[in-house]
Amino acid sequence: MDKKSHVHSSKLQDDAENCYQDAKHSTVRRFLSNNKCIVVPLWNILMWREPYYAGVVFLCISAVFITLSFVNLSVVTTVALFISGTLFMQMLSDAFATKMESKYVDEDLTVVCDNIDQTVLLLKSSFMDLYELKQTNPVAFYITTIGSGLSIAWLGTLISTFLFVYISVLVIFAIPGLIHTGKLNPTDANI
Repeated sequence: MDKKSHVHSSKLQDDAENCYQDAKHSTVRRFLSNNKCIVVPLWNILMWREPYYAGVVFLCISAVFITLSFVNLSVVTTVALFISGTLFMQMLSDAFATKMESKYVDEDLTVVCDNIDQTVLLLKSSFMDLYELKQTNPVAFYITTIGSGLSIAWLGTLISTFLFVYISVLVIFAIPGLIHTGKLNPTDANI
């Protein structure tokens, strides 16, 4: 009797999780569909659909970091940059709205939403694995945590933190394009 109630409880929990994921997916899709004229071209650039898109990614990230190095990062400046960036994205959306074919845009938007959902699930799974490691083997968890923190601190003494963040952002934004072009295989054991 207890085993049946546990199975039923597990099934209810799985159904609730699936319902939550469907609601989350529809929320992401609704948010992105309002900005699909921006999201789809950015997705194509991030995936390096054209050979020169890798250079575009590098130049855009470099331009942002050069701008950040020249401005004073106070709260007012950050808010002003956010507002101007939002207005710029809205102008881009209006400019590109008439030039996009709806069939391919909707297909690409579905792919973008699915990839966002997969990334969220992967991050959630990674954090759950870390939490499980903390519960089952706290010594390994603390050694990993302290070792990672010390490694990052040691790198911070070798190079500027700003340069470290710049290189990290470049690497993070290069990973999707490298995977899409086949230069990086996420299932390869050598990574």
